[in-house]
Amino acid sequence: MTVKHYEDFMSKLESFMNVQRTNIDFAELWTSTAPVDTDLALAEFFEETFTKGAHKENAEFLHHFVSDWKHTHGGKPPLLSPQIRYKL
Repeated sequence: MTVKHYEDFMSKLESFMNVQRTNIDFAELWTSTAPVDTDLALAEFFEETFTKGAHKENAEFLHHFVSDWKHTHGGKPPLLSPQIRYKL
């Protein structure tokens, strides 16, 4: 899908739903809100998350990650891809 196709689709969707989209810069939002106690940029913080979770050898990391996430987010589990979720 080209940028033009994407923009055409989004414009039609906005019109149909009678809404106006808000573009969000997640890297900037991460920096400005500091959702976790780290000095790492968003990309650096999540750089190895999928790799560590996707390999069976890293099951301990995955369980630790999910436990920390639930503790930080009021017991809510993280959204994980089915490939990773089945390993829990």
